[in-house]
Amino acid sequence: MVWQVLEMLEAGAPVEEIITSFITPLTKEHIKAALNYASIIARGSDNVVIGIEKHKTKIPA
Repeated sequence: MVWQVLEMLEAGAPVEEIITSFITPLTKEHIKAALNYASIIARGSDNVVIGIEKHKTKIPA
């Protein structure tokens, strides 16, 4: 179910639509729990955090 919630959020579905889309309606706490779970997985020990420094570059006209 977590992947379904994440895909719906990524597709731009409003939270209220997600809540009522399942046979057993979800709550906002369920949505937050899905996001928290995804965050924990993405932050796993096998992941490497890369910092990207942004530079303002002038492009000649």
